Amino acid sequence: MRSLEEVQATLKIAKLKEEDLLPTVQCLSFGDNVSSADYCLMELDETLCKHIEAGESLVIRGDKEERAVLCSSNKTYDLKIADTSNLLLFVPGGRTPDQLTDNQDSFHVVHTQ
Repeated sequence: MRSLEEVQATLKIAKLKEEDLLPTVQCLSFGDNVSSADYCLMELDETLCKHIEAGESLVIRGDKEERAVLCSSNKTYDLKIADTSNLLLFVPGGRTPDQLTDNQDSFHVVHTQ
């Protein structure tokens, strides 16, 4: 886990000023039973989201030599991998910037797993 001093050193290397940021820094780490390679985010259109919200299932099909497809009960979709330089995470208990108060007296680190 990162200490406050390590966070401050990272900010200095990144040429960021503490006073320009919210006083709470959230350091994220994966739990012992979770690997970042265990999960993959998938972007779905509104139709597929409603399909899942209605309690219906989707299935990924395809052999190693074939392209994978996503299948609903009545339609098949091509799957495409899109690499991004932005890391996307779901963090239970994580707080968004609007949930953090900026009236804290000092800069501090919160560890979230």
